Amino acid sequence: SHADGTTVPALRIVADDIVLTDAVIDVRSTSGSGLVTSSPRMELHGNVQVYLDSITTTLPDGTSVSFGAATPPPGGLPSTLGSV
Repeated sequence: SHADGTTVPALRIVADDIVLTDAVIDVRSTSGSGLVTSSPRMELHGNVQVYLDSITTTLPDGTSVSFGAATPPPGGLPSTLGSV
């Protein structure tokens, strides 16, 4: 939800821990400007809640899959994403 009260669809991931390797986080504002952060390793611990517009993951069987807020996977995201 935005400060003006409007809402947009988002994917929500809830986890106890999230570990990202070779992470690139690109945050954009409505004006298009934003912040890009990269890190070889990022760890989030505790009651982690992440809201995303889209995510691309490699499943344990090696298949690459993309999910978007407007096109979420039926039944939700797999419990193990593998390489995101």
